[in-house]
Amino acid sequence: MSKLLNINHLINKSHIRAFNIIGLPILVNTLELDIEYPKNPKDGVYIEHKNNRFVTLYNCVIDNYGIYKVREDYSNMYWNPPEKYIYPEINWEEIWKEMDYCLYGYMRSYEYSISGNGPEIHFYNFKL
Repeated sequence: MSKLLNINHLINKSHIRAFNIIGLPILVNTLELDIEYPKNPKDGVYIEHKNNRFVTLYNCVIDNYGIYKVREDYSNMYWNPPEKYIYPEINWEEIWKEMDYCLYGYMRSYEYSISGNGPEIHFYNFKL
């Protein structure tokens, strides 16, 4: 068996010198991977619409979704829904259905309404 294939073989000093190339440690230290994973709707949604910024999050205590008006851009933290969910008007029902499906893995029965407080969604099989 060759010494290169023998895992019990000790590395000799010539192999160590081969890896000691000038500038290589600097190159390895500065190598950074900038991998962006797709955001998951169950973690929250960020929306920019008509110069307003919104974040909607799930509240597990009352089994509901809340809309929060924010000042900062949270597009790097939360899922950005497709344009068809936002324009011409924000379709909160579709956004919340997508979030809830990603959270639970199935479509729950619900009632969607728009009241004086804004859009609301209530789920029928809520267990507190």
